[in-house]
Amino acid sequence: MNSSQPIDYWDKHGACFTLGLIFVPRLALLFCDYEFALVDWLLWIFFPRLLVAILGTAYYWNTNSVICIIAWLMVFEIITV
Repeated sequence: MNSSQPIDYWDKHGACFTLGLIFVPRLALLFCDYEFALVDWLLWIFFPRLLVAILGTAYYWNTNSVICIIAWLMVFEIITV
């Protein structure tokens, strides 16, 4: 992650990828350009929406904080239901 230039989510991803992250996060994460570590694979298997929220916050908080907040709300809704 290059911290000198903030990355805008909509410059890099479109609506189809966003819908994929909402409805089928495991499949959509396979198409993202992120190198997964062991912990990331465990999150991908057991808590994919948590992984989406963590990665979204790490990469896009400065430019698209609304998307990050929505991702975290989705995580808490799924975990508490």
